[in-house]
Amino acid sequence: MELHFGDFTGWLKRDGTRHIEGTARHHGMMCSDYEVGMRFGIGKPDCTDVQWISEMRYATSQSQYNDAEIDESLTGLFEDITCGERVIRCSGNCK
Repeated sequence: MELHFGDFTGWLKRDGTRHIEGTARHHGMMCSDYEVGMRFGIGKPDCTDVQWISEMRYATSQSQYNDAEIDESLTGLFEDITCGERVIRCSGNCK
């Protein structure tokens, strides 16, 4: 399953392996640290009335191009997943 979140692309495989990559834009003069998180759920096609079946997992703040990781809570639920959510978390001088 491939997901598109604006400038980010993520994917989820049947075995729970997931990956997200993209670039967080920063317009401030001073530095900030950004982390990108992703979670999956089951709901209506427009991602309303969602039951989230995985927790939000954040990737490293060092890089927005991340190695794949496995989320065992998603194993066996691949066919039921209808929604994915991406969240950007920022600390510092966030703009």
